[in-house]
Amino acid sequence: SPLHVKNPYLRAKLMEFVSMIFPQAARSSSADLEEDDHDSRNSWTNPAMETLFLGHPLACKFLPSALVRLYVDVEHTGSHTQFYDKFSIRYRIGSIIESAWNIPAYRASIRAEAADEKRFMGFINMLLNDANHLLDETLGDLEEIHSLEVLVNSSSPEWTSLTDQEKQEKIDRLNQMQDMAKSYNQLANSNVKLLCLLTDDD
Repeated sequence: SPLHVKNPYLRAKLMEFVSMIFPQAARSSSADLEEDDHDSRNSWTNPAMETLFLGHPLACKFLPSALVRLYVDVEHTGSHTQFYDKFSIRYRIGSIIESAWNIPAYRASIRAEAADEKRFMGFINMLLNDANHLLDETLGDLEEIHSLEVLVNSSSPEWTSLTDQEKQEKIDRLNQMQDMAKSYNQLANSNVKLLCLLTDDD
């Protein structure tokens, strides 16, 4: 909560720890996004901590609200990499909210948070903005990936005229763009899943 820790970056670091020990979040979060991070999450999973989160009244009541506020606040963390950091942070927040939705006490708190229309709409707007941005980036990357694939896999004069170093740079760029497109798609998919979850509530 910003009442206790004002700096969004520090709150995001605390949230990373919560994502490691929250029930199901460790198993449903960014397995494909960051393999090493996923492994560390699995190693931290602790049945006792899961039980604590499942039934602790303070966690059930206040954690969803803190997560929603943090989702908005990480737009500006003060870090020089804040633009890219926010997507990773929000991915983890989404995985926790998705897991919490399957726990009745947490679902009730999420519904209560949605009753604060101004704050919850800020959260939804950020969710939609991220989804739109990630889609735009993915489409742009796919166009460049296609062009590079055609070039790399051809015997055209354009390709054969390149030096070995230039060819390697093109191949490295292709691999980089493919990795970025994969990450953007995974992040966007997480956003869409979260939107479907929240809008399908009766």
